[in-house]
Amino acid sequence: MNTLKRTTLFSIGLLASLTFLGFATQNDHSRAESKDTIAPKIQHIADCTLTLKEAKDFDPLENVQAFDNIDGNLTEKITLDSDLKKDKVGKYELIYSVTDSSGNKTSKTRAVTIVPDEESSSSAEQAAPVESAPVETEAPIAEDIQETAEVVEPALNSTPVESEAVPVEENTAPVAEPAPEPEPVISQQNTTISFLGVTIPFINYNGASAAPASGAGTWTGTGAVNDGAPTHFIGHNPGDFASVMNITVGTPITVVDSQGNARTYTVYEVLDAYDDGLNAHDPNDNTWARVIDAGGERISLQTCITDSINRIVLAS
Repeated sequence: MNTLKRTTLFSIGLLASLTFLGFATQNDHSRAESKDTIAPKIQHIADCTLTLKEAKDFDPLENVQAFDNIDGNLTEKITLDSDLKKDKVGKYELIYSVTDSSGNKTSKTRAVTIVPDEESSSSAEQAAPVESAPVETEAPIAEDIQETAEVVEPALNSTPVESEAVPVEENTAPVAEPAPEPEPVISQQNTTISFLGVTIPFINYNGASAAPASGAGTWTGTGAVNDGAPTHFIGHNPGDFASVMNITVGTPITVVDSQGNARTYTVYEVLDAYDDGLNAHDPNDNTWARVIDAGGERISLQTCITDSINRIVLAS
């Protein structure tokens, strides 16, 4: 029963049907016995959108790997054809290629879009209030008028004083009323995961056999950021979780739970695992214990790379 449970977990992020360890083993044997006509595979490539600031540090070959059924790891033989200009806004096409010793070649295309920095738009918004400065100068003028009215007050005794106190109280009331208005806007941002400039909503999806069609879901845990327990999030690639492929160690991930509490976690491990939980690059490493069984206040994100391999990131 434990084997079946673990296989189900690591299959939920896939777009294809569940794949069991037995099937994966049979496929490996059949490939070894057949003639080498199988092209190598290039992994960990996903389209992405970067700001100009992020583009400066962008390495198009970071985390990209290539594997062949006969030659093994061909990562160092990957070639890149690119017209990428990191200092210019636009959409660029990157072509990755690799050839094995039998002459089998694989090419993959990646779209990278560079957009203006968000800071430039926010600074423009901050400049707008400066134009309203003249309006602020009108306030003291109104205060001067009130002061002249106060000079007349002694002659009219208490009668004008009482009439002026009423509008002062009325003016303070509407100032307090707008305060609760932004509350619904804040609640709309609850139950979200944010990283690398994208924000993805999530729902409670514990025990599901597949990731939700859109957004992300909790497969274990509740998504709470202060309960001292882990949450395992799942999502589709291609789909809303495609950007998980660009996460590296040190990447911050912010979770806002259903109560509006926010917490930022830092990625400490990125790994690839088969559907049964074994490390795709180290068959002696069973990742189940540290991905699911380990406790503590932490999160893990999972999405599919191929029909049998999943990308998983751990953060605390």
